[in-house]
Amino acid sequence: MTQVLARTSSLLNGRYPGTAPIAVFLALCSLSLSTPTLRTICNLLVIVLGIILASLGEIKFQLKGFMFQMGGIIFEAYRLAFIQKLLSDDKYKMDPMVSLYYFAPCCAGMIAVMGAWGEWRAIRWEEVEGVGWWIWAANGAVAMGLNVASVLLIGKTSSLVLTLCGVLKNISLIGVSMVIWDTKVTPIQFLGNGIAMAGLRAIVVSE
Repeated sequence: MTQVLARTSSLLNGRYPGTAPIAVFLALCSLSLSTPTLRTICNLLVIVLGIILASLGEIKFQLKGFMFQMGGIIFEAYRLAFIQKLLSDDKYKMDPMVSLYYFAPCCAGMIAVMGAWGEWRAIRWEEVEGVGWWIWAANGAVAMGLNVASVLLIGKTSSLVLTLCGVLKNISLIGVSMVIWDTKVTPIQFLGNGIAMAGLRAIVVSE
């Protein structure tokens, strides 16, 4: 459901989920999986501020997109928080692979239902074959590996760490695109990404 909600948004060209660390942290606190401290909250706010600065030039506000994006962020935050609860709570104490066995079919079913409602009618079989079955197989294998790695990371650390890794990934992608495709980055984007990196570093040091 998270992916279905998030994909429909055009709020910030996909970069608005930089607020996800705050949402995940609040979700963890609401489930008594994390204790809020002033230092952690300040570090998270620094990261969010940096990402907002880096995205200022790309804002094209749409109310519908904003609502879908907020829904996606909230659902994703609680999805990660509940996974952490399954893996760490003494009442459940699930193995990461066992938990994946339980919730992956639910996610697949939800995506299938929403896809049939909105996207599958626009897909042509010729387009599917044109991509190539090896590409589909490789894509599926990588997606499965990513899900396994995500669950293992949550089990060893926390869902907040996974979310912060996503922030680092986005910043790294910007750097790589500058080197490979000569993507233009404005000074305000440099400043915003630098602030976000400083916030990430502060969290690593505090932990």
